[in-house]
Amino acid sequence: MFYIVQINQLTFLNVQNLTELSNIFCYSNQLKTINIKGNRAIDLRFFFLFKDNPNLNYICCDEHNIISIKNISIFNGQNCEVNSYCSFTPGGKFYTIKGNNGFDVNNSGCDDQDLKASHIKYNITNGTASGTFLSNSTGNYSFPVQAGTHTIIPQLEYPDHFEVTPSSITVLSFYIRHHHPKLLHHTQRYFTPNQYYSPTTNSTSQTRI
Repeated sequence: MFYIVQINQLTFLNVQNLTELSNIFCYSNQLKTINIKGNRAIDLRFFFLFKDNPNLNYICCDEHNIISIKNISIFNGQNCEVNSYCSFTPGGKFYTIKGNNGFDVNNSGCDDQDLKASHIKYNITNGTASGTFLSNSTGNYSFPVQAGTHTIIPQLEYPDHFEVTPSSITVLSFYIRHHHPKLLHHTQRYFTPNQYYSPTTNSTSQTRI
């Protein structure tokens, strides 16, 4: 099955769980978000084309496709967030969770001078939906969520070699209403959970994370 949509004003594309869809050509649009989670028939190398969408900031996909799609977006010059959480409703109210990772190489305590830990995998859940995301090459991450409580847990390749502080983070996303005699508006809230990684005392070697 083919899905071709190009050179128009679409801002959101949702083809989630269309399991027979094998080709998506959605380049040269005004897309901001794309949801292709559950589309296991797509060959990402040749049949998922989404370049020339200058406003693209989020792609939701299956966990095993995150790295491939992220690499394609970087090649396209689109530094958009790619994860499998899919809790974001385009066009509605949303919140941004931001964070970064540090690596305390000398075990002297965590501070802003520590090395950045890149490409760390995290699980995230709100109790109903769950997914996975990765930090970028500079150790930062930023992605949209809906209102609610979201728990973030790092998933290290060698968890016995490192201690993570804190071991998990729970953030509450909500809107604050500001009252004004002639204006009522909403303020988007940003949350910045930061995590640091230190070698454990019984570690025999330093492992890249």
